[in-house]
Amino acid sequence: MEPSKQVITLDQSHRLKELGVVAPSMFYHTQFNTPSNPNIHEYGLPQNQMKWHIFYGRKSDITGADIFEEFAAYSVAELGAMLPEKIISKGREYFLQMDKYKGWQASYTKALAQQNLIISEHVLYMAECLADLLIKLLETNLLTAHDCNKSIQ
Repeated sequence: MEPSKQVITLDQSHRLKELGVVAPSMFYHTQFNTPSNPNIHEYGLPQNQMKWHIFYGRKSDITGADIFEEFAAYSVAELGAMLPEKIISKGREYFLQMDKYKGWQASYTKALAQQNLIISEHVLYMAECLADLLIKLLETNLLTAHDCNKSIQ
């Protein structure tokens, strides 16, 4: 399976960074200051139209390459480490649950009652599903970026 199907999307990477998640990742969405190959059509394009690439490791640290931007492209394993086993809201415990039926679904569900607190539904790839759930937890203050950052360092 290609890396783009195993990590979160570029948009999700942007959003997590905006929400304060800056923990290192095994993979990065990277955009160089110069075209990836001088013989392709990227020359002459504005930077915002140049291609993004997914790399193992942070390219700016590894190669000293001239990087324009890079964002952590968290994998399923990294997202799993960031997501807590349970969330407590209004005195009730909700547990992380995942299913696959017509795509991935992840939620925090109250035991035995089948009441969902937060849900991410019918996403094709597991990493995108978990990132969606993580973003919802951060946006609703049920989880902090500090907790996410310390969970995978």
